Amino acid sequence: MSLSNPIRYYIFRGQPIHDLEPYSYVMAHDGVFKCVRMPHFQAQIIVAPGRVAGLGHLDEFLWWTRPKIPARRLEAILRHAQLTGLSASGMVWQSVEAMYHLHWWAESQEWRVAVPRQASTTGQVMYHGGNEASVVLDLHSHHQMAADFSGIDDRDEQGCRLYAVIGRIYSRPEIRVRVGVYGDFMPVDALDIFEGLGPFVEAG
Repeated sequence: MSLSNPIRYYIFRGQPIHDLEPYSYVMAHDGVFKCVRMPHFQAQIIVAPGRVAGLGHLDEFLWWTRPKIPARRLEAILRHAQLTGLSASGMVWQSVEAMYHLHWWAESQEWRVAVPRQASTTGQVMYHGGNEASVVLDLHSHHQMAADFSGIDDRDEQGCRLYAVIGRIYSRPEIRVRVGVYGDFMPVDALDIFEGLGPFVEAG
């Protein structure tokens, strides 16, 4: 018995598509877009830019449907990430990555941070869990390196959720955010997701 394909395909001729499925591809004048409707956000990102005569124009977007994440959550994450590389005397003795999951708890209408069981190296973090429906954003640390998504990150971040990376955590903490839609990505302004960045600046 074959399973039905959960993906739907549309052609955008300029009129709203009212029956758009939760996971869809849409061909428009500007190319092919991947569109998703998730419990916590909606996103539309271009995956194959091009020009198709006679079709309507579409734009990329992220529509965030949850309250913004408080800056104090970022502050707590930074403190924890810094401590992972400090010795008892307070000196930086190792540079290792760390993973954090940000959950939206509908029952209490609040954001919580979880630190999964993990094993880390300078260039990668391996962890267990993170598949709960309440996880909205994966955030990991690049310790003293810049807050840039690596090729390893691109291969690992294959879900449909928000992803963030922090870097330069001991000198000038910075953050970068993107939405991932099953292997395709779109940059996101961090202040669209967080109430404030606290000790961070947005990576340029």
